[in-house]
Amino acid sequence: MTPRRYTILIALFFVGFAVTTVVINYLVDPYLMLGVERREGLNQVKVAINEHVRMSKAYHSTFERWDTLIVGNSRVEMGLDPTHRCFTTVGARVYNLGLPGAGVREQLEYALNIIYAQPIRQVYLSVDFVDFLVREGSTSSGVPINWSTNTGRLRYAFDGSVNSEYAWTSLMDHYRALFSLDALISSVRTIALQSPGQADRDDHGFNPANDFLASVASEGPHALFAQKLDMLNTKYSHNWALRHEDGSLSEDFSVLDKFLDIAEERDVRVIMFTNPFHEQFWQVLKDRQLAGQHQEWLNIITERLQRRGRKNVEFWDFSADSSYIHETVPGAGVKRAPLKWFWEPAHYRRELGDLMLEAMIGESCGQQEFGVRLF
Repeated sequence: MTPRRYTILIALFFVGFAVTTVVINYLVDPYLMLGVERREGLNQVKVAINEHVRMSKAYHSTFERWDTLIVGNSRVEMGLDPTHRCFTTVGARVYNLGLPGAGVREQLEYALNIIYAQPIRQVYLSVDFVDFLVREGSTSSGVPINWSTNTGRLRYAFDGSVNSEYAWTSLMDHYRALFSLDALISSVRTIALQSPGQADRDDHGFNPANDFLASVASEGPHALFAQKLDMLNTKYSHNWALRHEDGSLSEDFSVLDKFLDIAEERDVRVIMFTNPFHEQFWQVLKDRQLAGQHQEWLNIITERLQRRGRKNVEFWDFSADSSYIHETVPGAGVKRAPLKWFWEPAHYRRELGDLMLEAMIGESCGQQEFGVRLF
């Protein structure tokens, strides 16, 4: 074989491999960011989605028109069903923008990215006490907040200005989703592992917690609780506080205020709410002397809303003590169905989320005796 022929064959091989990679990745869409139709047995379940949720929701959330957003972290992503009957009966089109591990600003950046592009009417906004904590003894930066920056892959910044990095970041994200070897491996895994027990996000952004259900079926509920408690104890072994050393609050309060200002300007109704934690999570906070600051945090949020005097905001509290948070966790090795209301200490199930939605939506849905409206 001549060198020229060898070079041509190698070039053709790489071109063919590249084309095949793009075609497979496009048809499978393993990261749920290309808008490709799901096909049973091929790409119905997005097996590799857990590691790519931020990239996915930056684009997937823009493919359709929505009028309602659910915003928060992983608690709402797997707890509040955007296709709940309370939404569907009134014709609401709801997308769940929950982002695992996201802080207050990142959650709101993703929400505003949709609000600036679509006529959103209402936002169900989760606020967690633990997201507003700062390291004990820390000092506030004293630097004014820059509202014109964001994560890079969102079209709009917090203040509505167009992100100058968006075109490049979007190009690179789509390159990763179509051309990369990682995406090809994810596509092969997606095809090979199609089953009800795999990770997924549905077309409304909801996490059905299939992998949690499979884990419970394999190891029992105790394993998930023990794993999460270990993580929580590690995280809160550091000293946390509600205020900086000089008594000032974290900038997350200002970020929330700014979001509410923008929502009012755009005539967006905001239904804020706290999440329920299992009693084992509360015990961790009590052991770290943090539970006592929770009521102060609730008071601060409520007082700031009262000073605003705005009618487009509600505030519901589901974090108070209730019968739902005291479910008994079975012992190690006991294999049974998951708890009725919780997957583990920090994440409630859709069944409890349904009660929360019924309480917040109210008359058109059937009032539940769970939670209390603080504002």
